[in-house]
Amino acid sequence: MGCGCPLTMKYLFGPVSSRRLGRSLGIDLVPGKICSFDCIYCEVGAKNAISAKRATYAPIAAIIAEIEQLVRQRGLDHFDLFTITASGEPTLHAGLGGLIAELKQRWPAKPVAILTNSSLFAEAAVRRACLQADIVIPSLDSAREASFQQVDRPHPSLRLDGIIAGLEEFRREYPGQIWLEVLLVAEVNDSEADLDALEQAVRRIEPDRIQLNTVVRPPRQADARPVDENTLHRFRQRLGSRAEIIATPPSIEEKTFHDSNEHGIVALLSRRPCPLEEICAATGLSPERATPMLEHLLQTGRITAICHNSITYYRANRT
Repeated sequence: MGCGCPLTMKYLFGPVSSRRLGRSLGIDLVPGKICSFDCIYCEVGAKNAISAKRATYAPIAAIIAEIEQLVRQRGLDHFDLFTITASGEPTLHAGLGGLIAELKQRWPAKPVAILTNSSLFAEAAVRRACLQADIVIPSLDSAREASFQQVDRPHPSLRLDGIIAGLEEFRREYPGQIWLEVLLVAEVNDSEADLDALEQAVRRIEPDRIQLNTVVRPPRQADARPVDENTLHRFRQRLGSRAEIIATPPSIEEKTFHDSNEHGIVALLSRRPCPLEEICAATGLSPERATPMLEHLLQTGRITAICHNSITYYRANRT
């Protein structure tokens, strides 16, 4: 199928096959160096710019052109839905609403999901843009100001009460699915006071699901540690039947599909750190073929090896 031209993806990645969303075609709207938070657990790495100002980053026309090329060459059955995300924060992109409208017009059979840190939901324009999506997955790691500042390290202009009020307003406006994600870090946002505050916020926001997560991959800050299983179950029990634990060790059950060459490996590792097993599952390379490529990428400084929980992960270096 298609013109036979090489498939190049600068703004798209995947599809990623996951339990939550099926075969999800990722759309990366904002570079990883720009975010409204500098979370201590972030697997993307350090942020060079902490910003709460919306601007135009990835050009919408270029994103649409990449999708058209992918559909021509691999067909619409190649993925199940679009997931708008970013190495930074996707709602920082001022063209978010226009992109969703284009996706819904051109490929109406494909649902649109958004992954967001919720930081800009106090802004009516951001809420209006997200209204067009089928699934919105906002994060709320803490409903206590002290823990929020410690775990998410937000831009100074952002207020936790404004974020929670924005999510509450969005729930009133939005008829679709809201899956609230909470990432717990040991001895940071896992106390009884944190749970009490989160329980109150959940009553206000009324999400369809509450998804509990913890630190799994190498984090931005080395001392950001995962909570134990008992803590996850304690939060789940208090938050009720809508709550579920999604924290699992990295597994080849969640696969991405990248080119089986060094470029494909770097593209994969620029999204998140991965061990050798996941790199092989994502690219189709055998360990015998992938290992020398990884060694060459290490030697040339394009990637870095990190040991986390006795597992060697590889992460793309930023240029």
